[in-house]
Amino acid sequence: MTAFDVFYCAVPKGEAVALISGRGVEYFDRPLRFNNSTIFAPDLQSIVSRAAERPLNLWRYWHNKGRLTSARRRDKTYLRDWSGLVDPGLAPTAVDEKTAVEMYRQIWEINYWCEQRGLSYASSAGGVGIEILDNKFTPNFPPLYSGVKDENKIRPAIYGGRVEALVTESIKAHTFYYDQNAAYLDVIRTCELPYPYRIVDFPSTNFCANGVTEITIEENTKYPVLPERYVGYLNGRKRGIWTNREIRRALDHGAKLIKIHKGLHYVANVKVLQPLAEYLGEERARADTDNLKSFVKRIPNALIGRFALAPLVCVNRVKNEKKWREDQRVISALYVRDDIHSVGYSINRRTKWGACAWSSEILAEQRLRIHEKMWELDRAGFDVLYIDTDGIIVASNGLELPPTSGEIGQYKISWQSEDLIIKSGKAYVAKTIDGATSVKNIGAPRKPNQSDRDRASDLVKSVVKKQLTGGLQK
Repeated sequence: MTAFDVFYCAVPKGEAVALISGRGVEYFDRPLRFNNSTIFAPDLQSIVSRAAERPLNLWRYWHNKGRLTSARRRDKTYLRDWSGLVDPGLAPTAVDEKTAVEMYRQIWEINYWCEQRGLSYASSAGGVGIEILDNKFTPNFPPLYSGVKDENKIRPAIYGGRVEALVTESIKAHTFYYDQNAAYLDVIRTCELPYPYRIVDFPSTNFCANGVTEITIEENTKYPVLPERYVGYLNGRKRGIWTNREIRRALDHGAKLIKIHKGLHYVANVKVLQPLAEYLGEERARADTDNLKSFVKRIPNALIGRFALAPLVCVNRVKNEKKWREDQRVISALYVRDDIHSVGYSINRRTKWGACAWSSEILAEQRLRIHEKMWELDRAGFDVLYIDTDGIIVASNGLELPPTSGEIGQYKISWQSEDLIIKSGKAYVAKTIDGATSVKNIGAPRKPNQSDRDRASDLVKSVVKKQLTGGLQK
């Protein structure tokens, strides 16, 4: 294996850190200082606390959802969570030297893939995606026109994927997971997006134009279309900001429009990301390892997050400084160590490739596609039990299984089971008929007789406590 001197992988080793590269393994119980180098690790908190140079306030930290994701020192020593580049599902379960060696091999493979395509080194799938946009499709992308204030009008329409447990029980019957191949890649190659990226405010009821609108609406259907933030998909009257494409679908399914509050629409819509999607589709087909296939699949997913990213800056604050906790610009805070907190502040400066309208439209389109598949399976006589953005758990009811295909955007059956427990969204255990076990366990468990709204409230409170309260009490 040819060594990439620009990066290493690290894991805790007692009070030291084991640092793995293509040249072997070294142990450090002193500061890690490698100019212009990146050190990947599964848990940056332990690496920073054991080997980073003191004082820690000479470092800068970035975090996401209560987790430290990266740290940088002025000498360009850069620590990075390796899950931003490599699928954690491909890593061995135990985090040890063997794990780090395997992660080095996989990251080496990804970096070699980038090198062969004339792409500069990047430490995340999103970074590689931006590099591809900049280097390969620049002539098709003049500067984007909207500003931070315009973005803030659109951002409430970003709801993420559709995750829903329609039942929470043990099921002793034949079920299967109907999984869509490269769902987001298929969406960005076929979905029309605002471009040039200009928006105008409007007070009209013209939902034929793509845009976002704040409305009060009432749904009463088996599978509601419009999500409520922190709540999910409930029938009844609701107020929110949604994309017009979702509002059109809800009206088609019998929703009653109560009131239009405000909105905006896009001047033009084209398949602006289609060249990127076709390129990634070709690379996905050529990839000859699971690692590269997973990496190419992650690029469009990561780009959606980059487009949606709210402008912010993370700076260090100590516990006894002035009342930074009360600053209205604070988005989140994370305890690092040695009385240092990394605090994220919102800023009035647009990020590179910020285009949250693209994220809102892509995510909404995928939610609508999975919604249509739910109805299709329902009409065919299957029972829809669980939805997870690009896949559906279905009870077969003795019917012949639906068609499968390996083509991008089409569906395949990932597993079949006669023993399934659905706990909540992002949480189930399936003992598959081939003797394996498929487990997903993310999110907050459901309490007995707890409503969707109460569960959502508990989940939000737990996240806020972890980011702001829990860290500060350490």
